[in-house]
Amino acid sequence: MSQIVTFGTMAAKAVVRDVGRVLGHGYGMVDGIAKLVPNDLGIKLKDALEQEEMLQERYDNEEDVRMLIDLALKLEGTVRNTGKHAGGVVIGPKPLDHFCPILCEPDGSSVVTQLDKTMWKPQAWSNSTFWACERSPSLIGRCTLSMMANNPAMTALSTLRASRWTIPKHST
Repeated sequence: MSQIVTFGTMAAKAVVRDVGRVLGHGYGMVDGIAKLVPNDLGIKLKDALEQEEMLQERYDNEEDVRMLIDLALKLEGTVRNTGKHAGGVVIGPKPLDHFCPILCEPDGSSVVTQLDKTMWKPQAWSNSTFWACERSPSLIGRCTLSMMANNPAMTALSTLRASRWTIPKHST
């Protein structure tokens, strides 16, 4: 059983800032260029150059800006960092390293699959989504018990459900 990796990519403003920092340009210069990129969600640098005249003008007239943006255009969209899917868990009939590459946290506290959610077939249950390598109720049950044993919040929720308390069901 494992959580699922998420990949953060280099967006337009972030890649401009990162490349500028690596090239050793001053904060003010890099910030000025990054602020010229429109705040439109998902905008690409190529589109920003077409939409923002001042950005295009600086690109055409300043060698440092041209070099920065040319490098940024090559790096835009590449993976910048990894994280964990908020509600996704992968379960399998055997250890998951038999099915996919696994990333272990530096402190050894948990593992994450190195395949993102698009690589797994989702099975939605309650507030979480489980990606299963095999459809097996006994496998799901064993994994649920394992999660409850290792997670105080899950144990508390299970105790509440077993008592006479009413816990509202959330629709998915």
